[in-house]
Amino acid sequence: MNYDVVRIDQIVRNMLVKVDAETFSQHYQKSLQKFSKNVQVAGFRRGKAPIPTVKRLYEKQINAYYKDEYITKYLMDGLKETGINPISVLDDVKMRFTETGEAIFEYQIEVLPDGFDYEFKGLDVIFKPKEFEESLLDSTIENILLENTEEIPFDENDTLQMGDLVKIGGIKSDIELPLVELKKDIFESHKINHFREMDTEKIVGLRINDKFLSNSDCEYIIIDAFKQKKPDLSDDIAKKLGYDNVEKFKEAVTDNILNDIKEENNNVLNYRIAEAYGNHNVDKIMIPDDYLVSYGKRLFKSTMAQNAANDMYDKMPVDFYREIAEIRKAQLVYDLSYDQIAKDNDISVTEEELDAEIIKIAEVYKLEADKLKSMNPEMVENLTSNILKVKVLEFIRPFCIIKESEIVINSIEKPVKAKRGRKQKEHQ
Repeated sequence: MNYDVVRIDQIVRNMLVKVDAETFSQHYQKSLQKFSKNVQVAGFRRGKAPIPTVKRLYEKQINAYYKDEYITKYLMDGLKETGINPISVLDDVKMRFTETGEAIFEYQIEVLPDGFDYEFKGLDVIFKPKEFEESLLDSTIENILLENTEEIPFDENDTLQMGDLVKIGGIKSDIELPLVELKKDIFESHKINHFREMDTEKIVGLRINDKFLSNSDCEYIIIDAFKQKKPDLSDDIAKKLGYDNVEKFKEAVTDNILNDIKEENNNVLNYRIAEAYGNHNVDKIMIPDDYLVSYGKRLFKSTMAQNAANDMYDKMPVDFYREIAEIRKAQLVYDLSYDQIAKDNDISVTEEELDAEIIKIAEVYKLEADKLKSMNPEMVENLTSNILKVKVLEFIRPFCIIKESEIVINSIEKPVKAKRGRKQKEHQ
């Protein structure tokens, strides 16, 4: 294997991975064997067609299959060998075969820039922390009680009232609305046009199996219904939820709210610090226009439904994506420079920190942490970057002047601007 890196600008690199003839042959044959096991060729049972026949009939598909099989492996090998620290790898990976039996993969990689001055001391950060309020406790308890609402089936004499659960179906069609709570304008939010024509008040007072007409004279029927009985806050419900009494229940809920507020405040403050840093250093990093546009495209895709984004992706003008990126440019500047700050100030992610986060993710997906770590190296790489971003922000935080509008709530004693010193210059 041979690796070559071409510098396009401060951020973009082209990495060429040349797969030698012997390695290419081994990998290609493995992909060919896998592909042939699942292909159906006329005159042969599935997976039993001769390999030369499969290759002749499906050469393009086999090439694509081989590319999909090894594109990530070659990328990870190349990054390890070249030491490139990627922000992202563009989707359009080119592959070609040489006359001498080699394969060449060409990756366009966006990397963190280096060799620039930056300042992070004395930044003004506007941040008003969220505080605990009794209303939060009341609303949280109310939601917990609602989650434990008992659904009581209707009997033949029960009539529908606001707040009941109802299931409705069409008489001359197979249209059926899922079980929903009966309340004003409930059908306006439903995407089935037939139900948008309904009037909630026409349903109040009806029983199961009663029929009614929509505003457009379509006939529907009440399929099923339930009364909702929300439990009162009492020692009995507290015990059902795992607590000794109401007071213990309230204490636990309060602790959870306080922890959530603390985490939310920390996340928002980190965001404000990154934003302040980015605005202050926006002129110190050269961001190529092509990169800005590609960043805008990624933001666009991430904020829309996949199908809608794909339909509109190639139809929007370049200026549209550039404007999207400009809105998030302050955050982008931080994302492009946090790694340099980490290197200059000996900030790194320990194995213990990484493992702790992997364990949390593994618990969510009910997997073994070691298995998750080994099966998804890209996830581990992204997780490491995210942890490092936060650690750099926590390093910067004591040097910031944090204000609620004009009120200083935290700052270092003598904020000063940080120019790159001897250590930074040696790094360049």
